[in-house]
Amino acid sequence: MVSTRSAKRRMVAPSIGSSMLPDELMTEVLMRLPVKSILRFRAVCRSWAAALSSEEFCSLHMATAEAEAAPKLIFISPTPSFDSTRVYSSDPSDGLLFALNGVRGDFADMAPAPCRGLTLLHDLVAPAYYVFNAATRAVTRLPPCQHAVASTAGLGFDASTKEYKVVRLSSGNSDKKQRIKCEVYVLGGEHGDRWRPAAGGVPFRFCNFASAAVATVRWSKRKQRPVFAHGFLHWLIYPATLPTRPRAAVLSFSLQDETFKWIRSPPFEVSLSGVHLVELSGHLCMVRDLRPHGTILEIWKMKDYNSGDWSLQHSIDLLQHVERDLIDPQIIRVIGSVGDYISGEKVILVTSKRKAITYDPVSGILKTILSIRETSSPYETQKSTPRVCLFQQSLAPVHKTSEEIALLSPLAKAIKEVLFRLPGDFVVQLKLVSKQWLRLIGSESFLSSYYAHNNMDRRAKDHDGQDQFEPPLPLNAMPPAYLSGVLYWMSEPRLGQSYKRAVVSFDIPTQTFSIIPCPPCIAMWNDASPCQAFVVELEGTLCVVLADPVADELDIWKLEHDRWDRAYKVYLDGWLGYSCDSFGISVVTLLAVDPKNGRILLNTGMKLGLYDPVRRTIENLYDLDEVLRLQQRHTFFDELPYSQGKHCSPQVPLEGEDPADSKILPWVPFLYEESLASYPRAPIARGLY
Repeated sequence: MVSTRSAKRRMVAPSIGSSMLPDELMTEVLMRLPVKSILRFRAVCRSWAAALSSEEFCSLHMATAEAEAAPKLIFISPTPSFDSTRVYSSDPSDGLLFALNGVRGDFADMAPAPCRGLTLLHDLVAPAYYVFNAATRAVTRLPPCQHAVASTAGLGFDASTKEYKVVRLSSGNSDKKQRIKCEVYVLGGEHGDRWRPAAGGVPFRFCNFASAAVATVRWSKRKQRPVFAHGFLHWLIYPATLPTRPRAAVLSFSLQDETFKWIRSPPFEVSLSGVHLVELSGHLCMVRDLRPHGTILEIWKMKDYNSGDWSLQHSIDLLQHVERDLIDPQIIRVIGSVGDYISGEKVILVTSKRKAITYDPVSGILKTILSIRETSSPYETQKSTPRVCLFQQSLAPVHKTSEEIALLSPLAKAIKEVLFRLPGDFVVQLKLVSKQWLRLIGSESFLSSYYAHNNMDRRAKDHDGQDQFEPPLPLNAMPPAYLSGVLYWMSEPRLGQSYKRAVVSFDIPTQTFSIIPCPPCIAMWNDASPCQAFVVELEGTLCVVLADPVADELDIWKLEHDRWDRAYKVYLDGWLGYSCDSFGISVVTLLAVDPKNGRILLNTGMKLGLYDPVRRTIENLYDLDEVLRLQQRHTFFDELPYSQGKHCSPQVPLEGEDPADSKILPWVPFLYEESLASYPRAPIARGLY
């Protein structure tokens, strides 16, 4: 009796047969080739293109690739400018796979495992959803969905229709009739590029469970995402988020029937931390982290969907890891498994220390296979949820939306090239030509391309003359200091892997960045330190300032002859309105030094004062609060009746001046750029979850 797999091979083989090799042998060879080679072979002829693109061959190729025991991973990293996200492969030969322009990497989240080769990525700022195939490097942005207070989405595969579906649960305002919604988007579906309501909707008996699933994603620091297994998308529910604690701990959604069901919890209480779902070898599993009360990581497997019975599949002793990388991390997540019963299945764990570890259930050995150190911008901290996903060799197509296809047409490309060379105000008027032009000019891809084209000459260059769009280190929010054609910023260690501060300089004539080390007392930083640091220009010299809110003092160092020396120390304790703020709301900055008596001009945004380093006193020059109090007092007397014998001539403010807006802030220069970006007329507050 011939197996089903052999029959499928014969269905594929005839169209790509060769006179030198049997058809079945030819198929065996092609199935073991990487995706890159398959994509090249599709260009041989039409018959090869049709055969290598067929569903039968794609399924056989993916099944062969899944049997490989060597795991490959992908991870995302933001650029230093936060304006794009880069997707990398753990394989050094692949490196950077692609970049998503306009996606803020610090607020991008990715599914921990692909669904038959496709991975879902969520941009929480836009908000927007992306689906990509890491093997083919194809990516598409899904159409925009309705605004929601909170939402969660997952990608699954409907085996009955052979379609990929993105299912989104969202909660709106409490005053709406339907507070919880379930929407479905079918990739390349016949209904077009739109989100539609789920066929079964959200029945009343599941509304609380669906709301709890959204709340779990919203409030959990570990960014719980739905898991696809056995034809269902599964959301973890914390019973504590419901009015009455149910026995169910998992909400499931059928991709075929588009209906909901619930699954009862294993024989333990599901807590807000230390529990997450994962798919292992096609089965739904629940991971339970027993730290800090123990060193065991339990993996429970769903045995039967009908009965809802669970069984303990693995009990991993984290102390068995030689490098001891599994004791300190705040977050440990199981993202999937690789291999099969022949090559040996291994469980993949990732940590918030950006390490990937394999667990062999047979030998019980834990082994580190990947340590993500340096990318172009290592912003993740030890408290961050690991944004790592399994890499799956797959030929699954990524269906472009109709808008993306239209923008890739030769006519659209020609029109874009013409529009790139027109002024921004004129391009905005061309939106009125037609709906197609409005869609083209308003698309995210056109806006970013227009910005890049019209500001190409204004971008910084590196030493090799190549475009250098990013500083070497992330910068803090304080304004830069300007001195002799060079701008200076203080770095922001909270956004990087380095725990040292440094000064980042930008030479305007040569348009190059460089890094200047700080004094040791300012360079040292940890996440528990309340101190802030910034740069200023005093007496024609570059200075760095360390603001200590505990001691309430400013420590100023100056750079002369490539050497740092302490210049001043400003003591602010006891001076009302001049204290340092540990929350960064109020910052005392230094504007200038009087060359006659050495007094330092201080600015808080509300007060101006002269600090005497000898007497350690502050002479208040201007107090905005006092000015407002005097104006309110004059207004009070102006409103008194003349019979009281008092009359005050009203103060006439300057035209267009509002006293309440007379805040004194540090001068911050900015550059003018040609851009079509605009602020929304009615901004909507969104929470980032």
